[in-house]
Amino acid sequence: MSSKKFAGLSLSGGRKEKVYFCVLEHYENEDRWFLSDIRLLSKEDGFQKGPISECVEEHGIKELIVDFPLNHPHCTYCKLDCPGEAKCSENSVSLVRDKITSFLQFDKSKSSGNPKKYEQDRHLRDEFKYRRDVLERKTREHLLSKPFKRRLKNGYLPYWNRPIDFWIWSEYYDQLLELFNFSYDSFGHTSLMHLNYFDYFKRHLPSDLKFYESSIYIILIELMKSSLISQKTLREYTDLDLGANSKLNIIKGLESGFEIFIYNKDMETLLKKRGAFDSFLLAIAGARLYKKQNIELPSWTDFQGTNFLVPQFLE
Repeated sequence: MSSKKFAGLSLSGGRKEKVYFCVLEHYENEDRWFLSDIRLLSKEDGFQKGPISECVEEHGIKELIVDFPLNHPHCTYCKLDCPGEAKCSENSVSLVRDKITSFLQFDKSKSSGNPKKYEQDRHLRDEFKYRRDVLERKTREHLLSKPFKRRLKNGYLPYWNRPIDFWIWSEYYDQLLELFNFSYDSFGHTSLMHLNYFDYFKRHLPSDLKFYESSIYIILIELMKSSLISQKTLREYTDLDLGANSKLNIIKGLESGFEIFIYNKDMETLLKKRGAFDSFLLAIAGARLYKKQNIELPSWTDFQGTNFLVPQFLE
């Protein structure tokens, strides 16, 4: 019986976090997905040739989705005499800088045109309401929120950010902050050691293995957009007391929405181990790639092969 497999590997946790390699398998005749493997690796194993190679070769994996940067920031590759980020003429930097300037200038024109109405609308925009639909507008839609404007004014740092960062800010900044108290920066949650080890061990993996990068929080937001999980479930996700129940609701939503079969012992692992759950969600993102259900990102975001994957769950 023919099948297609996708794997997820999360390495974004702390040094004491367990690392899990998760495999989702799709049987075409039945049109069903199975969680066919969820394998524990030690933190050291996660960076070595042996265990990952064994998993990839055993399952015949051709696509691996991870949650850390697949490349380095622009300044890593640059050989020019540096004029500073504000004057950098490199296309990938100047393009994002111009987009940020355009956003801020348009917002300023709104403010100067009718200052009183602008402030009234600003107050409504920034007012916190627990039951408010966080998807009622995209971050980039005016009026811009104060946190997003502050993020833009802080600027784009080519030694710390990549073009994909700006796209994520524009689409998800307010939602990430409100739901998870999280701000996306490519290298804000990943150690240099992780990046260097990844550069090393990917040389020892099959040459036809394709890597994709994604974000756990963005995957969760896209699941909420499809109504597979509720806003309440996401608000509880980072809560110490309610987090386990939130994960259970997320898994149930995926099981019913996409007919994913999960063994009881694997379900227990997903609920108790953060690394396992994260790797599972990354594999889910890969499954949407198979169905060609992913957002097509602007070409300028794919600097040096970022391969960032944003799944869609609306059928």
